Formats: sequence, C-alpha cells, structure tokens
Amino acid sequence: MTPVAAMVALSLAVPPPSYDPDSGVPPGGGYWAPGEAPVIKPPDGEEQILIGAIMLPLGTLATASASAMVWATMPDHCPRRLQSWGIDANADQCQGLYIYNVIRLSYGSAAVVTGAVFLAIGLKRRKELERWKKRRFHSLRPTGLSFMPSRRGASMGLTLRF
Repeated sequence: MTPVAAMVALSLAVPPPSYDPDSGVPPGGGYWAPGEAPVIKPPDGEEQILIGAIMLPLGTLATASASAMVWATMPDHCPRRLQSWGIDANADQCQGLYIYNVIRLSYGSAAVVTGAVFLAIGLKRRKELERWKKRRFHSLRPTGLSFMPSRRGASMGLTLRF
C-alpha cells in the first residue's frame, strides 16, 4: 500500500465529529457567512468578585490595626503609650515597631485598593453578562442582510435571531 493510499484510508476510517449546537461553532467546517460573527459570551466575573470579597475586608482589618499601632508607636509618645498597655519598650524598640507598622499600613492600604478594584471589575462583568443574556435571549433583531447570486438568478434574505 502506498503512503498516499494509507493516508486516504486512515482519513476515511475516522468518522466526522458530531455537531454540538452549544459550541458556538457553525456546522459545515466552522465557517461563518459573510458579515456574520460568533456571539461570544462575556466573562461572568465570579473570580474577580471572590478575590475582591476576600481582599477588601482583610485589607481593611490590616489598615485599621496598623493605623492604631502607628499611632501607638510614634517615637515621641511610644514608651508612655505602650506602658499604659503593660508593654515595656525603649526608644530603639519603638523605632523598629513604628517602621514595621508603617509598612503594614502601606500593604493594608494596597490590599484595600486592590480588593475594591477587583470587586468593581467583577460586578461590572456580572452586569455585562446579565445585559448580554437579556439582549441575546429576549429580543428579535436582524443580524444580516444577504445577497446571494446563483446560476438561476439572485436571492436576497434577511436573517433574524432570537
């Protein structure tokens, strides 16, 4: 058997895949008609909402506790304020605690901003998906006007989608 004949035999032995109407790919090789394009479902935004819902409260807690500790460990008042809480600290320890709490305050603020941005993006994507579902399934709209020349003449058609 020649290589060409073997390749033809192998290609005929494999049945064509069955058509899945939910795949978004048109039958017949995956080609769209002129002027027609696939309708792509927008992302739902659930991952961004989850990330934002976790980061925003954690960042708020970190910012609140760090700002309270920045106030308590300011080098001018640190030994007196910490002694009122029962903690003995000298000026060097207060300086280190102050720097540590300023860093905590900065990353807590960054977490608040990041969580708010992620939450806003997720909610916007969710709203776009809801608007897409309403438009896609509850409206009648023309999607294409086609003019098809053929041997017997020309035909004209209007395609409507629900």
